[in-house]
Amino acid sequence: MPHFEPHSGVISELTRRAGELRAAIDRRRLAQLGELSALQSSVWDNKDQADASETALLSDAELDRAIAELHEIDMALARVADGAYGQCVSCSAPISPERLKVQPAASRCISCQVASERASR
Repeated sequence: MPHFEPHSGVISELTRRAGELRAAIDRRRLAQLGELSALQSSVWDNKDQADASETALLSDAELDRAIAELHEIDMALARVADGAYGQCVSCSAPISPERLKVQPAASRCISCQVASERASR
């Protein structure tokens, strides 16, 4: 089965983005520790607590998205190492170079991605 051979720009872009995400995740986790410490050492009213809870929920969602994206990138780099980059993990068909250009960490062809998203709804 032919596969898409990534050029070094794809690999360096994936690696660069993974580094950015790791740094952002580390910063967010340190910030969460600081916020927890501040919560434990301050007196807050109900509005302050509600504001802090809302901010924490948004930050947690952002952290979850960053972790998920990092996982996708790590899996893409593993596929590069295995020689399976550019091959759909669901049906083994080639992923179009256009899709990989836009979404370098894509693991599925368009058809399988659409089916996966429909199934998860």
